[in-house]
Amino acid sequence: MANSFFKIKSGLSLAVFATEADLASISGPQVGDVVVVGEGQLFTFNGTSWAPGAKAADVASALVDAKDYTDAQIAQLVNSAPAVLDTLKELADALGQDPNFATTVATNISNAQAAEQGRAEAAEAALQGQITALSGSTALADAGLQGQITSLSNTVDALTTDDVDEASHLYFTDARAKSAAVVDSMAGSQLDQAPSVSSVKGAIQFLPSNSRYVAKNGSDSTGNGSMAAPFASVQAALDSLPAGGAGDIPDCVIYVHPGVYTQSLTISRTNTHIVGLQSPRKNIQAVILKGNIKFEVATAEAGGIFQNISSISNCLLTNESGAFNTVDFLGSQRTILHLKNCQVYQYSSGYSAVCMNNTSGNTWGTLSRIYLDDCVIQNSALGAGHALDLTQGVLYSAINTEFSRERSGLDPAARVIKMSNGSTVAIVRGSSFSGQGTYIIEMAGTGTCSMSQSMIESSKT
Repeated sequence: MANSFFKIKSGLSLAVFATEADLASISGPQVGDVVVVGEGQLFTFNGTSWAPGAKAADVASALVDAKDYTDAQIAQLVNSAPAVLDTLKELADALGQDPNFATTVATNISNAQAAEQGRAEAAEAALQGQITALSGSTALADAGLQGQITSLSNTVDALTTDDVDEASHLYFTDARAKSAAVVDSMAGSQLDQAPSVSSVKGAIQFLPSNSRYVAKNGSDSTGNGSMAAPFASVQAALDSLPAGGAGDIPDCVIYVHPGVYTQSLTISRTNTHIVGLQSPRKNIQAVILKGNIKFEVATAEAGGIFQNISSISNCLLTNESGAFNTVDFLGSQRTILHLKNCQVYQYSSGYSAVCMNNTSGNTWGTLSRIYLDDCVIQNSALGAGHALDLTQGVLYSAINTEFSRERSGLDPAARVIKMSNGSTVAIVRGSSFSGQGTYIIEMAGTGTCSMSQSMIESSKT
């Protein structure tokens, strides 16, 4: 194979040799020189000998791989940047050849922010100036309007009825008011005029002046019985009433607010009335009086007239364990006790719900009387007690009233109504009588007891 020489490295001309033995003919080789032998085997001079290396084909392949790798790295670095910015020079030109580009941009932003803040502050100051000027104008306008209002008010105040055209619209004057006040429209035909003072007084039902009020939040020590300062107990209200006696005694009324009042009461004054302010039949918040209610009037009424009348209305009266009757009526002759819309219960063994014992007189005309309207008289205790015990007296009227003596294992002497010593039952209508294992009515004792035929009218046992 003929020798052919070519440049493979700067400063050295080498030949392609047919065999490795031909390398000995090379004079003055230098370290790093490369020659090709045969079909492309490369040999590199290491200073003492020629060391075999890669073949030329392998080198070419390596160069291709190196180029692909380099191209891939460059493409990744460019990262699909546009053609005008895919070289360092183009990037440098785009940044204005400014090595401190970031600092320059930050400085420009700061300067722009400061300028915008200055502009905003100037605009705000201008707006505040306009608001201040407008406020001053409004104050002046308000002052002017107030002056006009004051002037108009003074003008109106100075007007009199002489300045008003009355026409058909009458206005009130002192003379017209006085003239209308003395016309009694209740008796006349002038219905559009005011009634006289006398007619108004006649149409109003005034409450008794001797009235007292009792409430759970009242006070017996600081209260005076008024609506604003009620007593806390019914007995305190009773003790504050004026003294009673024979003759025409003024009525006194004690109004009791709903609640439970545990206290035995003694009522010795005639014409005394206790009124609960809530009916026990209509509301659970009723007036409940627990204990013994004793009516004890010592003074007899003379002249055959029943003027001494006392009453209890709208109350629930009960004795749960005390050794006494729930209601005792110990009136002298010609006194009346009236129970209206009351419920009377006895739970203590041997005692009655209502006991009437007249202390003076034993004839029908002098016996005291008890009236019952819309009441419940019930004894539910063991022992010989009764629902109603008329030891000496008159049940003058019982209207729409329920009498009952209920309890298993009663004493044989227990009765619904026990009458003795000349007692009388007069008028009973719309009432009912019930007893569990006992007699409804028993008449006993001295004297003649009587019962009107009307007792069975509209009533049932």
